[in-house]
Amino acid sequence: MIPGVDAVTQLAQNLVAARKHYGLTQEQVSDRSGVHPTEISRIEHGQRDVQITTIFKLAKAFDLTPGQFIDGDLTTLTDRT
Repeated sequence: MIPGVDAVTQLAQNLVAARKHYGLTQEQVSDRSGVHPTEISRIEHGQRDVQITTIFKLAKAFDLTPGQFIDGDLTTLTDRT
């Protein structure tokens, strides 16, 4: 966790960073993860508390562990699209 940043905001920032790294739209992340595009938008805007199953799905979509995704450890992201 980043000091002074709440979990919802941090997860939103991590999702946006991972999505932009791959140059993906919210719809494409939805296709990869099985998470509805509206939910992805709400997460990215900090408007939604995220269920643990959703975190697992999103992490898997970016080939990250849930821990890496939550902590913002995006160093293992590859150049795959």
